[in-house]
Amino acid sequence: MTRVPGFQFPSAVQASVSAEASTANQFPALSRPFPTTVRQQPEQAIEEMHRLDAFLDLSRWTLFIADALFGMKTSWRRQFLEALARRPVRARKVWLLVRIDLLEREDIALMKRASWYISVGRGQTTDQAALIDALASGHVACAGLDVTDPEPLPPASPLWAMDNVIITPHISGSTNRYTERASEIFLENLGAYIQTGRPVRNVVDYDRQY
Repeated sequence: MTRVPGFQFPSAVQASVSAEASTANQFPALSRPFPTTVRQQPEQAIEEMHRLDAFLDLSRWTLFIADALFGMKTSWRRQFLEALARRPVRARKVWLLVRIDLLEREDIALMKRASWYISVGRGQTTDQAALIDALASGHVACAGLDVTDPEPLPPASPLWAMDNVIITPHISGSTNRYTERASEIFLENLGAYIQTGRPVRNVVDYDRQY
């Protein structure tokens, strides 16, 4: 869990949580990768988050929750979101991080009203029609879309006319060191390909699209 006082985004978890032994003893989820707990026992994960709130006062924290990045399935994410909706956590902000999975209409409906939505992975991971409806109704306050379905986004898409939507041309992966880092990977893979006939680093899985 990460405390980010100035961060302003929607729903919540992290890859793993480190804590002092005394804290880990009181909250078992902190002594191992938290997503494993969520994947096995959504209700128990919410219970431990509430216990953690009583210990640390989560009203000052921003929580990040990642699901598909750790192999969780849509059904587990849905169970977790439903449990969170029944027993909201008293955090400043709760972010949901979904990677290469489908965020469906039911998931969007479970988001807190006036949430923000950002998509920087693949356009196909979002039920775009449901997102448009949520943006039009105000259930989702605004969206930042670096990816859409399809790409490029057709001129007739209602997303272009929405004042609460920012669209960028699939450039979220760019950084000041992108060319340097990409070149290192390319040269390493080129050497491996010459020697073995196969690249070895950051090999793309075409089925998973990354």
